[in-house]
Amino acid sequence: MSYFNNNFDTTRFVDVTSSNEGARGTRTFCDTLVPGVYYSENSSGRVYRKIRRTTVIQDRVNNTRQELSDNSTYCINPRVVQRTNMSPDYVLIPSKEGRMNLIQYAANTYEERPGHLSVGSSSSEPGVTYITFPS
Repeated sequence: MSYFNNNFDTTRFVDVTSSNEGARGTRTFCDTLVPGVYYSENSSGRVYRKIRRTTVIQDRVNNTRQELSDNSTYCINPRVVQRTNMSPDYVLIPSKEGRMNLIQYAANTYEERPGHLSVGSSSSEPGVTYITFPS
């Protein structure tokens, strides 16, 4: 399956581009089927996946609460290895339509689905609860 044959699903992706991003030629979309997952495309030809999660750590013994953010961003453009330097280069996608199709393809084939909510505890830390949710 090629990413060139996908039609961008405007009902699945919501445009959440900030004014600063728009001024830089970047558009960001929230994936409504996978909470906490965002895609952005920019006029330079790169496409990124962003995964945003928040973890709340509640310690019932010491009566404390801590919030941690986990934001991962990585480029999802195809890579090609040049024979001269043997380091992979990203294939830049010049057309907006091509970048949107890559977002749709990546979302359709995305394997890891971040959970809506996960709750856990550690046997080495009694009374501590970890709650992770998309943000």
